[in-house]
Amino acid sequence: MRPPRGGGAEPDRWRAVRASSGVPLTRGALRSWAVPSLMVGAVATLVDVGVLLASIRWLHVPTAGAAMLGVAVGSTVAFVGNRRFAFRSSAQAWAPEALRFLAGTAVGMGVHAMLVRTLADRLGVPVVLAKLVSDVCVFTFGQLLLLRFFVFPARRTLEAIARARGPRWDVPDATLDAPIARTG
Repeated sequence: MRPPRGGGAEPDRWRAVRASSGVPLTRGALRSWAVPSLMVGAVATLVDVGVLLASIRWLHVPTAGAAMLGVAVGSTVAFVGNRRFAFRSSAQAWAPEALRFLAGTAVGMGVHAMLVRTLADRLGVPVVLAKLVSDVCVFTFGQLLLLRFFVFPARRTLEAIARARGPRWDVPDATLDAPIARTG
């Protein structure tokens, strides 16, 4: 189904499709955070698979350990790339983002390693195919949402959280030390 052509009013269903960025889907998709994040993820996956294969072949690491090592190196590439290119984080302190990324990736890494081991060692699926299937299941969809809403939340979300925090009673208030101005 295509949007109607001509000068008529645009139906609500097509307006909703264009509403997120105000531009057609093809241009809007390239400007959104999802496409650059998926491209960074593709590069990180290449690094991940390279480390996996090198670990198994030359370091003789067991499959699950090699998968975890590959994810650790690939995730580092993913964090740096997503922070710099996909989400363009302007936060001066990168440590809170890195800790949130590490927490989410640690959980994903455990699930990923178990899935690779099950597919490769128990079901006989070739290790690269097992790795790629596990990547799609664990890191493509879940990781994408984790990055957008947990690791690199929108700036207005962070500002809302900061406003919602209660007053800090251990920090002196500078306005209390100021002299009271008399009026009238």
